[in-house]
Amino acid sequence: MAARGPDGLGEWWSEGRRLGLGHRHLAIFNLLGRVGQPMTSACGRYGVVFNGEIYKYPELRGPLEAQGRKFQTTSDTEVLLHLYALKSAEMVQRLRDMLEFAIWDNRARGLFLARDHNSIRPLYTANGR
Repeated sequence: MAARGPDGLGEWWSEGRRLGLGHRHLAIFNLLGRVGQPMTSACGRYGVVFNGEIYKYPELRGPLEAQGRKFQTTSDTEVLLHLYALKSAEMVQRLRDMLEFAIWDNRARGLFLARDHNSIRPLYTANGR
């Protein structure tokens, strides 16, 4: 995975280490490396790893802010967290970009995986048992 993203890496583990999210970063929009992944929501309920670009994320972010959603970063990754918090799986209807992502919901103890239908980007899963 190191060759997939030489600009950063991160991992996050759920309570009891039953689920882990890992990420390698290739800087395209976030050239200064200020937004690390996996990213968690401000409330701590959701965690996300994201591979791709949401080119029109400012157009998605504006209405979310108008609904009172507070953002901690300027990244497209955080838009995914807010969309999921409001729309759950239906959020994918608003995305028309090249992407793959995984969102963990701490309260529901569930994992949501999504991938665009034309994607060639990797989204790896593994069972450690």
